[in-house]
Amino acid sequence: MIATGNVKITQAERVATAGLVIVDPKNEQVILREDPVVSQLGSSLTGKEIIIKRGQGIVIVPGDKENKVRFIGPSIKDLGFESKKEVKIGEPETEKKTEATLPTPAEAPSKPTEVSPSKESTKEKTKK
Repeated sequence: MIATGNVKITQAERVATAGLVIVDPKNEQVILREDPVVSQLGSSLTGKEIIIKRGQGIVIVPGDKENKVRFIGPSIKDLGFESKKEVKIGEPETEKKTEATLPTPAEAPSKPTEVSPSKESTKEKTKK
């Protein structure tokens, strides 16, 4: 499905807008082109093209020297530095660390994506 004009997609707290939106159910993704913006929880992301992966919580913005990616988030209120707290080297940390799962380079294409890739190109991507 292709939608043109002032397209707006709203999903819970995420809003995506673009001049051209391609819904690609075969690859389970939505491709935003023509001034795309994805906004969520006070943050916004822009680039030449934005790819939203269905059900994965992943938003990919391919960029290079000519196609800059821009992320604007809320101001940072606390950098985690507490001047009154004494830090001892060698003691275990008490706070839990969480790791975010980031897309691999293969999942973050550097060129604009194809709308309907051939079966051969899909097989090649899965082998990597």
